[in-house]
Order: sequence, then structure tokens, then C-alpha cells
Amino acid sequence: MRLMCQWMVLVMAVKCAAGMLHEFSTTKDLYGELLSTDRYSFVYIYSPKCPWCKELMPKFEMLSSFFNGALNFIMIDGRKCRILDKDFNVDTYPYLMLFEAKENLAGFQVEPELTPKNLLKGVYHGAGDVYRMAHYLTQLTGETPALPQPVHENIIELDKLGPHADSDSLDYLDATSGASLVNILSFTSPWMDFYYQELFQSSRPSSLLVQNSQFFDDKLKTFDIDGSQRSTSHLTNLFRVSHFPSLMLLPRNCGGSNSTVVRIEFHQYDSELLKKEIQTVRRLTKLCIDGDQTALSNFVSDFHSISIYPSLEDMQQKVNDAAGKAYEIHEDESDMEYISHAINDL
Repeated sequence: MRLMCQWMVLVMAVKCAAGMLHEFSTTKDLYGELLSTDRYSFVYIYSPKCPWCKELMPKFEMLSSFFNGALNFIMIDGRKCRILDKDFNVDTYPYLMLFEAKENLAGFQVEPELTPKNLLKGVYHGAGDVYRMAHYLTQLTGETPALPQPVHENIIELDKLGPHADSDSLDYLDATSGASLVNILSFTSPWMDFYYQELFQSSRPSSLLVQNSQFFDDKLKTFDIDGSQRSTSHLTNLFRVSHFPSLMLLPRNCGGSNSTVVRIEFHQYDSELLKKEIQTVRRLTKLCIDGDQTALSNFVSDFHSISIYPSLEDMQQKVNDAAGKAYEIHEDESDMEYISHAINDL
């Protein structure tokens, strides 16, 4: 028994050292951590017999891995910590609270002394999925999550391109592509609908990106781009991406910025694409690899959310024109007229 306890303590120490996940068994230990840490702390209060807690537990652990130690993630059994429940009026499980880092209150006078209650920043009442919780944490802390690493060698996660300027980005991607015949740029965001999070998560073997990469192997190179990151903003702007997820298929038969661009925007209301995303992207990739422009154009014509452009410059111009036209349509309307038209359009 003693050996097992020592082993559990060692495991938790390793997790704590990694800055990922802590678990405390007493209110005193939790308060000591909150009053000494220099990071925000997201505290998960649970009950071992609570079915909703059991469902949330693996999601909370996954969430902790997204922030690479930038935040503290703490679990504590509320049934063993009645003082904690009383201090923060915890009347249900699971219960999630975000606490400030102590240093954030430097310069503010706290009377009579600093307590965990002074550090409470917010209570999370949203949906219990990983990405909504990540969105909440980013909004309140300014820290952005890093999604798990891809599981296929031909998927490259682009969260940073170093000093590459807009004009050099395509050349950089081209040089990284090796012998591939098609490059796919997958623009995603941590704030996408959960359905698309799972579909485009490059760390999931069942995801669209992984299945497509496995099917075409070295003929395809996929670049997974987190559009929420400042370091990828120039690519997001270069391809005029305003909706996530979006895919850009770039056949390498022309090279450089003059290549054909196949653009796909995924929407849950699009019955043409919904639940058929993997098959559709696979067919498009095959047509791009074959270089059959006529067959590609004919296939794309059946979809409202897929467009084909002869060049990147042509796509940029058409997207800019469409945005400008939408603005001109509404700029002379009153607010109430605009709202009325928008509701009727729905």
C-alpha cells in the first residue's frame, strides 16, 4: 500500500513538473498552490461518483495538454474538501473555476490580506467540450492553445514560419513539399464547431487530413495551419481566409503563385458537403493529382462551397470583390432594415 502511494505521488510530481496537471487532496494544499503560483489556474472540482464528472475528466486532461504548461490545471475531489465547497458556494459537480496568478494583483491593495477569493477570476458555465473551454481560457488569460501534433509524416503543422514574408510563403511551402504533386493548406481554428474539430484534428487517425494523407502518401503534402495564431496570420490573409475550416488545394503543375487554387469552405448547413467531406476531398485531390482540369471544373460545379480559380491573384481579387459588394449592399440600410433582411435570409 505504501509503495502504491509513493508511486502515485511520483506520477503526480512528474505531471506537475511538466506544468500540465496537478491533483490535490486537501483545500489547504490547493490554497497554498493558488497563493504561490505565477500562472493562471483552472480548477476542476469533481465527485468520483458523478457521471458527468467521469465524462469531463478525459476532456479536462486533454485540455491541459493544449496549453503546454502556460496555465495550471488542477483537479480536486470536492467531497473531501468541504471548506472549498463552502468558501466558493460549490453546490454541484463538476465545477470549474479560473484563478488569477498572484503577480497579476501586484500593485493592487487587497484587504485585509490576499486570499484565494481575491484571486477568483471567473466560473465556467459553458459546454463541457475541450474547444469551448479552451476558448474561454484564451479570452480570460490571453494564452492560446497549441493543438496536438499530427500523426502522419506528410502532415506539417505550421504554427510558425519564422521570418517568411507574404511573397515568400508559397516558395517556402513549395520547397518543403518534396516530391508531392498537390499541396493542401488546411486552415483551422480552436474555435470551430466540435464536429469540425474532430474531423480536422491532425492528431486523430480517423480525421480527414490523416485519411487523405494515408491514401495518397507521398503524392500529397498537407500543411495544418492554425488560423488563430499570429505567426500564421500572413498566410491566412494571403489566401483571404475568414471562415474555419477552409481548405486550399494547390496542384503543383504550374508552380508559384500562378498555380490553380481549389478553395473549400465547410459549413454545417451545407447538405452537399456535410458527412461527405472525406470522400469529396479525396476526389478533389485525385483530380488535382491527375491534372485533368476539365474533370476538376465539372466536379467543382456541383458544389456551392467549392470554387476553382486559375491563380492565387484571381482568387484574391474575387474574394475582395465579393466582400466589397456585400458591404455596398448594406451600407445604406438602417440597422433595423439590415437586421430584418438578415432574419428573413435565415
